[in-house]
Amino acid sequence: MTIHRIAVAGPWITELEVGYVADAARNAWYERAGEYPDRFQEAFAEHADRRFALSLPSCTAGIHLVLAALGIGPGDEVIVPDTTWIASAAPITYVEAPGVRDYISEPRPCSDVRDRSNTEASRGVGHDDLMARTD
Repeated sequence: MTIHRIAVAGPWITELEVGYVADAARNAWYERAGEYPDRFQEAFAEHADRRFALSLPSCTAGIHLVLAALGIGPGDEVIVPDTTWIASAAPITYVEAPGVRDYISEPRPCSDVRDRSNTEASRGVGHDDLMARTD
């Protein structure tokens, strides 16, 4: 049996990035704290051909904002895998919606919304690839 290795690449950091980090550490405090995020958001919006872009400190914050923007809150169920990252499930509690665990069983160790009967309160399904399975 031949084992094929999957190449994993680390970050590509040049002196340009080192300079940005050093400048931010030296100068991006107090009234200048938002300069780098503002520059990033403006450049990303332009790159994506959009009027606005919003950067966040984490995916957890992004999930929280999406749930809030969708109006998901108390009484709305959000189905999540029973085995997941805490960051995938925690934002559901921030909007006070009950997370409903979707228990995964063999033969397919993945969540599949077709396998569960949703209720009237089901407003969303949280999915991630904790086990890197998408079948």
